[in-house]
Amino acid sequence: MSQILEASLPLYGGYVLSRADGVVFLKGAIPGEKVEAEITEKKRDYSLALVREVHEPSPHRVEPRCPAFGLCGGCHYQHVSYAGQLQMKEAVLRDLLKRIGKIETPIDATIESAPWHYRKRVRFKVSRAGKLGFYRPLSHDVVEVEHCYLIDRSLNLILERINSTGLPEGVKELLIQSGDLVVARVYGEKYVRSEVEKVLAGSGITGVLFDHEGGEEVRSCLDLNGKYYCVTPGAFFQSNWELNRRVVSMISNDISNIAPGKVVDFYAGGGNFSIPISEATREVVAVEQSELSYGDAIYNMEINGIDNVKYIQSPVE
Repeated sequence: MSQILEASLPLYGGYVLSRADGVVFLKGAIPGEKVEAEITEKKRDYSLALVREVHEPSPHRVEPRCPAFGLCGGCHYQHVSYAGQLQMKEAVLRDLLKRIGKIETPIDATIESAPWHYRKRVRFKVSRAGKLGFYRPLSHDVVEVEHCYLIDRSLNLILERINSTGLPEGVKELLIQSGDLVVARVYGEKYVRSEVEKVLAGSGITGVLFDHEGGEEVRSCLDLNGKYYCVTPGAFFQSNWELNRRVVSMISNDISNIAPGKVVDFYAGGGNFSIPISEATREVVAVEQSELSYGDAIYNMEINGIDNVKYIQSPVE
């Protein structure tokens, strides 16, 4: 049954809060809009609803660029202008800090970046037909996609080539990342490795790791403000790399101005901050739990000639 709802505060995950006979999490709305929505699921403390029609649209409402938007679960905000997206995400951050962290503090101006084709990393699901895509929201059904407007153009070229042939049976997921090389990690079971390697090599992927299998080291490298930053497929790194470089530069400048004797870097990854700030202090102690990221960090310190960073593989907690 549909009902008219007013959208108020943005929530994490692309939802917007509404209150009508209880708390409703609206999908597809923008704060300030009046919409007609259908309740899709009732929970004990709230309900989920999907917008069916917009009666009073927000000035930030735009036409989604991707034809799969709404079907594919990969994006939440394509119906919102980029400026509106930034406002919504800032409001979500303020709410989380206040509600969970009990912190109320001024937030610096948001750093903007290119809204399209910025991601250097993508984890595709594989359909029964062997085509790449993403899960439908709240489902394990794969929505096949011909183009993704968030990933960079080199990854879209790989997507196009793989979907022209399809992946062999047994491959469930494919993680691809771009840098100086395009590399991948394959997830699945009961596939024929040689057949998978043939398809991936034909698509332009130059290095492949198969999950739960050993083998030689495979990494792609990125420019981290004049330093090498190399990542094994499957290890975390900031996929919006140009924005990451700007944030790293800001943090590095702040550290240089403080000139501390020692810096501790928690959740250090492969050295995203430890590498550049090593030049501004006598010692960096970096803590990282992931075995993949820890291995990348040791490699990155070696190729950058850095000897004043002490890495500890351990949970921060």
